[in-house]
Amino acid sequence: MPAELHDRKSAVLTRLRFERCLEEGRLREVWLAVGPEGKRRLVTYVKGFLGREPESSIPQLAEQRLTAVRHPHLLGVEAVIPEGGRVVIVSESAECTWAEYFRTTPLEGPYGLRRQRLLSLLGQVAQALDYLRREHALMHLGLSPRVLWLRNGQAAVSDYGIVELLLVPLQCSPAQYSPRYAAPEVFAGRPSWGSDQFSLATIYQELLTGAHPFRVARLRDLTGESWHEPDLEPLPAGDREAVARALARNPADRFANCSDFVRALQEAPRRVEAVSNHRAKLILPGQMEFDLSAPWFSRQLHNQVSRLVHLASQGLEVREYRGMRYRYNQKGILEHTCAAVLAPGVAWEKVMGFLQTWPVRILLLDGFQIVVRLIGSESWWQKLVPVSNDIIEVRLWFEPAWSGMTRVRIEMEYVGKFPRQARQILEQIGPIFLEQLRSYLMATPERREHERFPYTEPLRVIYGLPDGQTRQEITVIGQDVSSTGIRFLSPVPLPEEPVHIVPAGEGSDRAIALPASILRVQPCDEGYMVAARFLLDPDDSLDEPPR
Repeated sequence: MPAELHDRKSAVLTRLRFERCLEEGRLREVWLAVGPEGKRRLVTYVKGFLGREPESSIPQLAEQRLTAVRHPHLLGVEAVIPEGGRVVIVSESAECTWAEYFRTTPLEGPYGLRRQRLLSLLGQVAQALDYLRREHALMHLGLSPRVLWLRNGQAAVSDYGIVELLLVPLQCSPAQYSPRYAAPEVFAGRPSWGSDQFSLATIYQELLTGAHPFRVARLRDLTGESWHEPDLEPLPAGDREAVARALARNPADRFANCSDFVRALQEAPRRVEAVSNHRAKLILPGQMEFDLSAPWFSRQLHNQVSRLVHLASQGLEVREYRGMRYRYNQKGILEHTCAAVLAPGVAWEKVMGFLQTWPVRILLLDGFQIVVRLIGSESWWQKLVPVSNDIIEVRLWFEPAWSGMTRVRIEMEYVGKFPRQARQILEQIGPIFLEQLRSYLMATPERREHERFPYTEPLRVIYGLPDGQTRQEITVIGQDVSSTGIRFLSPVPLPEEPVHIVPAGEGSDRAIALPASILRVQPCDEGYMVAARFLLDPDDSLDEPPR
């Protein structure tokens, strides 16, 4: 892109007044902004634009195609601007996303929002998707409730063209933009005209019933031989045939277009049936049922949590420096995580300013990761010559956290010429570097009494009413665990109520159900990140892993 054209387009952003961030994810930030004439706009930052210079022709070609798209149920694109390893898309605005609407609007009837209202909105989205295919030969490939909007009571679609025109030309996986709703062929890198229909059917069932048709933590787990049929029991009986066809594994077996799918739903019998839930029991090995509230059982629960923590902490050495905890993993890499109350994107820019105070050599810069190497002299003769070389490689990742915070994850690895001195040099430089970085970011102080360790094994979560009639069981993927709680990736938004968690991985023959309360449920790219606290007797101490 010519420099003068790039500067002229960048001036569009300077004239906008950014009001608030609507969403922040690993690949996408969405802001509400107001132009000088008072007109509201959406500004979407696409962070997956990696390794490309501002003069790349990809954004320019995307702008030519997207600004020509006009449809009453599509948010019109006004500009596509490359900026600092990201691509900024300025488009028309809308009131709220479907995700926000369904989260804040009281549910009506046994299937959430009235089926008739949802089908009306779904029909408008289907018209827009079929228009993109028919008139512009475009697939969306990034559908989710977060890119479906309400505008003047009507449905509107955003983010169309991002996957096909921006990410795919960069050899990025098309499924990474919306992995929770992507079709199996999209994960395989072979999207088809039926892929958007698959996503639409998945969204329909989840918004109508609250249950995702594929109860796995990641839809990519359904590729290859691991495919299994969707669970359509929560749907009204009349809807199951149409949704099953739209969710067919083979795209050729689906409807000819999205409008035909919605039409089949509208013509289906309106018979209302009770939601069919899978019953689940809390058991010990051997299929024996027990009362988990019995006093004698308390120590068994503590032992189970202790086993989980010790399993997760194997090979990790936890150390402390001036109230700041960090650790070394099995490979001798120093690890630390901190969080700061920063606006999206500001953390990245503040860290870049901090790195200017250290002698570094930059290896990688993109919207959510920075890799640099600290340069210095390791020995007396290097200081005399002087000869400088790479000493420590620092890798930083920027991730959205709870309540608008930014989580910064740091790894420091020795890459110098004296491996035997690796730990000594890391101990000399690492804690000081981390302390200064935390101060620069104004990171929140350490409040957690118990260290959290990575734990990525599968878990079974049992939730529902205690009468056993409405209990459900799902499989989730663990993220990390401490002696007081656990975080995991769930395919469904769990209610904030007591649940039971059972390890389902290796050694699960000794596992028992752990009572826990759901603290937070946060939507993310691959489902819902859930934080839970174990409901254990505080009077019973729990052995901590060695530090």
